[in-house]
Amino acid sequence: MSDSEKAEPEYARRLADSIERFDRDAPRRDEDDRLFKSTLDQAALLVDEGQTEKAAESVTRLARERAETNNTDVCEEFFFVVRHFNLGDQRPAAEVALRAAYDVARERHASLGPALDFAERLTNHLLGNKRWGEAASQQELVVELTEVVYGEPAVSRQLRWLEQISSHVPDLDPSLAQQRRLFMVSVLRRSLAAYQRTFPEDHLLVGDAHVRLGLALANAGDSSEAAQELAHGLEICADTPTDEVIAARRLLADLRSH
Repeated sequence: MSDSEKAEPEYARRLADSIERFDRDAPRRDEDDRLFKSTLDQAALLVDEGQTEKAAESVTRLARERAETNNTDVCEEFFFVVRHFNLGDQRPAAEVALRAAYDVARERHASLGPALDFAERLTNHLLGNKRWGEAASQQELVVELTEVVYGEPAVSRQLRWLEQISSHVPDLDPSLAQQRRLFMVSVLRRSLAAYQRTFPEDHLLVGDAHVRLGLALANAGDSSEAAQELAHGLEICADTPTDEVIAARRLLADLRSH
């Protein structure tokens, strides 16, 4: 008898056993599904009544219990909680669940990866509701977490996203706008320092970091240091005419003319 002929009956037995277990566990799965939906319906009702803390406690307890029962990570269970609310177009409840999921992820995962995932989801949720100001503040948190989890170049992408979101905030308070500009400068300073620890000073990535820091400094009103950073970065990136480098050249010329 060939090996394939021996393997086929064994496969058939395993398949039959799997089908039997699936059928046997069906009542438990149905009961779990009923409890899952019932608990989330109650949580959504609490949110509608303004009892968001109780709703958050309810979905957190549910996610923890399901994680223990299913031998999964609680963050995975929160994913299903949030998806349930989103599929039902229960956006206020989904927001409560996302905030609760973020808190649990920060508590359980030192890597901060799951917390970053939920933080990004919450930013997108707020943007979906056109809550530009809250989304911009949330995106600042995303930038900070991204810096810890991934570093460059992910931080640069998240900073550009923060700029785009902030540009949609109506009647943004001038002091908050300046605070956000200074926040971006501080992040880009750390990014430059990280590149300088990794690459020689004449490396294109270091030059690009100088350029981006110079642009941020100019935006924050520090013309003198901005000109220094732009000049240094452009000297390194002289042969890379990207849109950012071209904009930096124009800005540097304008700064030097005043």
